[in-house]
Amino acid sequence: MDGGLALQPFARLLPLVFLSPLGGMVSDKVNRRNLVVYTLLFKALLSIILLLLVRTEVVQIWHIIVLALLHGVATAFNHPARHTLVPNLVKKEHLLNAVTLDNTSTNASRVVGMPLAGLLIAWFGTGPVFGLRAVGCLLAVVWLLMARVPATPNDGKRRNRWRELVEGFVYLKGHTMVLAQVCMYFFSYFATQGYSSFLPIFATDILKVGPVQYGWLQGAAGVGALVGLFVLASVVDFRRKGLYLFVSGTAMTLAIFFFALSPWLIASLLLLVIVGAMNNTYQTVNNTIIQTQIPDNVRGRVMSIRELISGLGPLSGMLVGWLAGYMGVQSTVAIVSLGFFGAIVLLAFLLPGVRKYTS
Repeated sequence: MDGGLALQPFARLLPLVFLSPLGGMVSDKVNRRNLVVYTLLFKALLSIILLLLVRTEVVQIWHIIVLALLHGVATAFNHPARHTLVPNLVKKEHLLNAVTLDNTSTNASRVVGMPLAGLLIAWFGTGPVFGLRAVGCLLAVVWLLMARVPATPNDGKRRNRWRELVEGFVYLKGHTMVLAQVCMYFFSYFATQGYSSFLPIFATDILKVGPVQYGWLQGAAGVGALVGLFVLASVVDFRRKGLYLFVSGTAMTLAIFFFALSPWLIASLLLLVIVGAMNNTYQTVNNTIIQTQIPDNVRGRVMSIRELISGLGPLSGMLVGWLAGYMGVQSTVAIVSLGFFGAIVLLAFLLPGVRKYTS
């Protein structure tokens, strides 16, 4: 059973690697709001099916893996379309605030949702969690149906299917600013994957704390993310977004480095708060710069490449795990974080146009 459950994250993320470009292409051709609605309804259906399987006590491990795989397929179409909706709903000068609030809601749902799910499981079992998730999807559908979204531009409906599918990659090749931002998202995502995979080991073997303190470590980055995003949301706009990316990226990777070496719980908690704040504001500004640079007719395909990177998350965990087997957890996380620190600093020198980018 445990071995089968270990496949669940891979089944959920694998479709992002192979289907995200297709999802991006579809989001550039159809009504984006409707695409998000349909995928949310499909996710609600998957949650209801899992609820029924659990309640009737017939659930098997293969059910969970198949449902996780289908959930990943829905996400591969949902996320590119969802990302394209935000610039269509707000004026360009308000895009940073809109992206910030979108990320804030996502992080707040995780900070609140995980403890709430734990309480529901303790009191009523796992079934109500899946029911609540289905209700959440349906509420999102209701809110989306009340939004007025511009039609997908006609320029997105064109030509050979294969050419349309790879157009996001072709666009990146010809636009240094956007390509640099996608690379910087890659650095941020994989740098945080390195330490988060080993958080239980840091808690038990290095900091030598119990489950309560481990919960604090789990929540510290989330608290930092919310604080950072609330501060960012309070800013009407700031011009030096390119410089902020490099500053926050280097601060995040250095905080991970010092966390890897820290033997003290309080210091580790404070460092994780910094990691959460820097990482989420970094990704928000990164997303905003990408969204302001790309035209609407290829927006879904370009944004889908970020989802493809997210789908590679388990591979980064496997690589870091393999290195940890030779060098130990602390050394591995420290070296990986320094590697990404060096990559961000190198980009800052190689791409002065990105560093000096102002909105």
